[in-house]
Amino acid sequence: MISFASPGVGTPNHIGGAMLVTLAGIDLLVLNRTELAALMGDELATDTALRDAWLALRDRGLRRLVMSDGAQGVRFSDGD
Repeated sequence: MISFASPGVGTPNHIGGAMLVTLAGIDLLVLNRTELAALMGDELATDTALRDAWLALRDRGLRRLVMSDGAQGVRFSDGD
């Protein structure tokens, strides 16, 4: 069974840090860069910051991340 989470449409403020606690068991998280930045409490202005955010989510149990990134397209990670 695949567990799927998406913050949904709206402002990213509804995500909050509490979601970080609930990532264990989530197979796939789908969001945009603004929502990910709000979730992490960081601007994520660089690819290094984006990678650090992914590693932090992975360390909390997230298996896969799909992130829409405006003109950059869609990014996907299922590992390192």
